[in-house]
Amino acid sequence: MKKGLIILLVLFVNIVYSQTIIPAGNVSGAWDLAGSPYLIEGEIEIPNGETLTIDPGCLIEFQGHYALNVQGQLSAIGTEQDSIKFTIADTTGFSNQGTLDGGWHGIRFNETPATNDSSKIVYSVIEYGKTRFANNTWERYGGGLFLNNFSKLLISYCNFRNNFAIEGGGAIQLRLASPKIINSLFENNKAIDNSGALYIFNHSNPVIFNNLFIHNEAISGGAITFGLYSAPILVNNTICDNITESENSGALFIYADPILINNIIFNNVGQQVIVYYNSQPDIEYNNIENGLPDYPDYYETNLDFDPFFVGENNYHLNPISSCINRGIPDTTGLNLPVYDFDGNPRIFDGEYPRIDIGAYEYQGEPIPFFADFISDSNLGIVPFIVQFTDISEGNIVSWEWDFDNDGIIDSYEQNPEYTFQDTGYHTISLTISDGVHSLTRTKYDYIETGDAYSFYQEKFRFNKISIDDELCSLQLFDFNGDGQKEIYTSYKNINERYFRILGIDINGETILNEIIQIDNEDENLEKVSLIEYNNSGFVVVILKTSEESGSYPPLNNYNIIIRVYSLETLQMITEDISSLNGYSGCYTKRLKTHFDDESLIFVGLRISWDDMCAGGSSDKTIRCIFNGSEIIDVNFANGIGTLIHPQSNLAAGYSYWWDDMGGGGSSISFRSLDDLYTFSSSSNTSIFGLVSQNDDFFEYYGCVIYIGGYLKCYSPDFSTLLWETQMLLTTGFCSSNIVFENNDYYLLFYDYSNETANIINRMNGQIVYSQPTSLHPFSIQKTTSNELILFENIDDEYIVYTNDPNYYTGIENYEILPVSEKYYLTNFPNPFNPTTTIEFSIKNNSKVNLSIYNIKGQKIKTL
Repeated sequence: MKKGLIILLVLFVNIVYSQTIIPAGNVSGAWDLAGSPYLIEGEIEIPNGETLTIDPGCLIEFQGHYALNVQGQLSAIGTEQDSIKFTIADTTGFSNQGTLDGGWHGIRFNETPATNDSSKIVYSVIEYGKTRFANNTWERYGGGLFLNNFSKLLISYCNFRNNFAIEGGGAIQLRLASPKIINSLFENNKAIDNSGALYIFNHSNPVIFNNLFIHNEAISGGAITFGLYSAPILVNNTICDNITESENSGALFIYADPILINNIIFNNVGQQVIVYYNSQPDIEYNNIENGLPDYPDYYETNLDFDPFFVGENNYHLNPISSCINRGIPDTTGLNLPVYDFDGNPRIFDGEYPRIDIGAYEYQGEPIPFFADFISDSNLGIVPFIVQFTDISEGNIVSWEWDFDNDGIIDSYEQNPEYTFQDTGYHTISLTISDGVHSLTRTKYDYIETGDAYSFYQEKFRFNKISIDDELCSLQLFDFNGDGQKEIYTSYKNINERYFRILGIDINGETILNEIIQIDNEDENLEKVSLIEYNNSGFVVVILKTSEESGSYPPLNNYNIIIRVYSLETLQMITEDISSLNGYSGCYTKRLKTHFDDESLIFVGLRISWDDMCAGGSSDKTIRCIFNGSEIIDVNFANGIGTLIHPQSNLAAGYSYWWDDMGGGGSSISFRSLDDLYTFSSSSNTSIFGLVSQNDDFFEYYGCVIYIGGYLKCYSPDFSTLLWETQMLLTTGFCSSNIVFENNDYYLLFYDYSNETANIINRMNGQIVYSQPTSLHPFSIQKTTSNELILFENIDDEYIVYTNDPNYYTGIENYEILPVSEKYYLTNFPNPFNPTTTIEFSIKNNSKVNLSIYNIKGQKIKTL
């Protein structure tokens, strides 16, 4: 009996203390539980084409700072009861960031050939991975796991804890890698630079579902950093209690285009989410502490509520949590997880089934407690009266409203009315209470107020018809005499050899689209514009012919042809030919037409010469009169050729010269087109532009120009500088006179240096209003009655706005029907099909704009 007992004891001891020593080199085959622990005594690698399978319950223990390099396939699949652990034998010195002590070098997929089958790391613990200083930059990234140019990996039900990276990705670094990461825990990982847990970089598009990111730490991106050119998808993750040391970063640092849906981002030290310049994320139906005040319109579906976790470090939801049944309502194409972090089923419950936000799905019966409100309007002119309506859920006993975001309660009523006196954007907060718990809903920049010129409401847009059409002029005319000017744009098309005239009425309808074909190939197409005479429209085109003079050095003789066509019949009425002989170059800079008592045509030219010893260029203008049947009084004006503003009465000229002795110089000058009198000249050839619009304003208020870094106003006779204001306009300038505060001496202009629309008092040069805008106009024009504004934007896009949100011009007895809410429409089938149907209905007959947006919030098309 004793003998048998001794044998059993010996066998037991052998099982407990069995181990397998793995030296440096290649590894493959199977590591079973009987051989565990596996003691790694050097760098090991799974070769290309081979597989290493690790059984559940195995302990993989690195005896020094070595890595498991995968060039083949790794299959480390544990179970819920028997996980696989990758760790270091001795953690002493792990916290010393300057040494390799206490850590191993992680699992590294570096350029793993995609010909291998997919690797899997399931129910595994990866801990105490540590990167090192090295000349190879990538050796510093990915403390626990590193993937470079490899995507065939599943990470599921894993625990990444206590890993460290010198640069980024304390737990995982992804570069050109798009694995699937689900139901995993990331805790207590750290990076010196960025991404305490996960660094997603350089065209990496992983799918990240049902994970828990807690207590990770980095200078930037305490939990996750989304790096350049990446578009990962994060759904139903809980990201809490992470630490970000930099004030300019957050638990999530976004420098890419990720999709974030149904995530809880809360109680992180530092900021929660930072979206870096030029990023285009899609962030919907998340619960984010402090909301996203810098992006109020783009992220309007997100919550900013206490998630009411069960307890400290327990991220399950309390039954009153507002995260319950608040996930994204339209799950089409998302492949949302069927189970939560615990393996419990996701519950699609309610009249409109929606799962919970976060990694855990609440399994019981929720207690309604939700704060929300609406208003009867959110855009208007001060004083602006708004009726707010509480639509909160639960047994609410008190309401506290803050209408100006100053922390002071403005109303305790359930459904208050409030009058906004100041212009600008207003953030609204409602705090509700059931007597035990309180909840605050904040809507950032929810109300916008202003005066008639504080904002513009887009009415319609239009573009050029052919991609080869080149814009020559943009004008407003009232050819039909109805008191309302229509929009006319003129183009030249060198490839097809035609001029196009496009007319658009104030409702966005095309009223004219005509082409003048030029068949004589000796005639170069230069410019085209319109002119009015006795309330009739005419088309003015400029053509050019040239021939060599036969001299040396080679010079040319040019003919500038001014040809006038009837707008109604497109038949030629008359033409004039002016000769310019003995020049090395000539082109038309600007064609301007001006009509009052007379119909004037100004052709601004740029001419150049070069006799091998000296040369230069200057401006020249042809000035003539069209009397309805012929062109008369043709004369030349030297030194001007650029008509800065399309409706101005002034022109500018630029000239320069050089010689073979190293000499040279340049200058600019300004002149009145009426008498060609030079009123200003300067050798300073920096930015210059004209802001006065028409003769009436010159007569009463003088002329305003921008030159040499100053906005300057001259007296009507151009003899006296009335005022000047230093201003930085870096790339462009455009303007239009407007009526503001019942006076007509204001200018509306766009400042490219800070992307703002501005109003300036031309009596003293003071800016009285400035507002950021997404428009980038080259010019701004308006109707004389001030209600319609036309912006010539980039890429030949033309945008028509009304500057009074309650007024639509040119439509008699038009009833503006108030819309009390936005309609978020559904469609069937989903958009991934070739076609889809969108159905909607409205209460009354009215004009409807139906706009289509992509998941990044960018408008694709207006139907």
